[in-house]
Amino acid sequence: MGHTTRCIPIIQHLLQEGKQVFFAGNEQQQALIKAYFPSLSFIPINGYGVKYSKRFLFLHICLQIPKLLIRIYQEHQEIKSICKRYSIDTIISDNRYGLWHSNINSIILTHQIAIQTGMGSWINKIVQSVHYLFLEKFSQTWIVDQAASPGLAGSLSHSGYLPKNAVYVGWLSTFTLQTPLTSTASSGYWLLLLSGIEPQRSLIEQKLITILSTTQQAFIVIGGNAQLAIPKDFPSNGTYIPYADAQRCYALALGASKIIARSGYSTLMDLGWIGKPLVLIPTPGQKEQEYLAKHLHTTYGIAYYTQEQLSLSALEQETQALSLGADNYSKFKSFL
Repeated sequence: MGHTTRCIPIIQHLLQEGKQVFFAGNEQQQALIKAYFPSLSFIPINGYGVKYSKRFLFLHICLQIPKLLIRIYQEHQEIKSICKRYSIDTIISDNRYGLWHSNINSIILTHQIAIQTGMGSWINKIVQSVHYLFLEKFSQTWIVDQAASPGLAGSLSHSGYLPKNAVYVGWLSTFTLQTPLTSTASSGYWLLLLSGIEPQRSLIEQKLITILSTTQQAFIVIGGNAQLAIPKDFPSNGTYIPYADAQRCYALALGASKIIARSGYSTLMDLGWIGKPLVLIPTPGQKEQEYLAKHLHTTYGIAYYTQEQLSLSALEQETQALSLGADNYSKFKSFL
């Protein structure tokens, strides 16, 4: 849900500026946004319906490209009807390639202009060229990173040449909207942020709980889904929270001595605001997360391990904090 949560600061700013905002998304996305903005106007629109697998994830996604292209065409027809019905004058789309209108200011958000396929540089270049064809249908491409290289996304967002309509708008995080706490001192526990796609979310949760159950190290798990139940035989040195809203997650992150998380980009933008020691575990098969974890290890000294490498000794290794400049979290406002 990272693409949904990073829209929250934008919605908040638009409402503060007195704009009328409509949110278009599926039921799960609408429920998340409604928790922050209950009086917002909502428009149902289906997602891409991408299915994930335990193995050969990128190949599995590639096989779904025909279905994705059909859905992009369908949503483009839908947005034309929506704009006419509601007199829309600006569209802000987060990685939805069909949500543009030739006669309306249309903005697409992305942090990944150079897609990592894991199939070699020449395939990457072909995919990037096709990607730019989609991006340049919009009035603007907002790159969610700082302009100075390498930034948070490294070569994903700093890729030699840019789309003709591209601007860097800085970072987006719901943590920037939370009530500041009087104390940010560590309470000694480790925080495990385990949202993400299934079945990999459950697999990493089981592995980390098994490892930490053999220790006295206090830890808190945020499972990322309100429907989750506390795992059977959960150890006494841990606390399990199926889902935490942004304010609670923010408070728990500030109190942690170490945070263990996936290397999804929205998660990284949140944790860059917090500035706590960090261990990253990319989702197996997600080339973007694998690249980001390696990039942050090289650039910021942040520890990362594959799911197979996980062990207590790995988790106990010293790591660095990800601390990003606060100024780049409000830069997007100057483009609205």
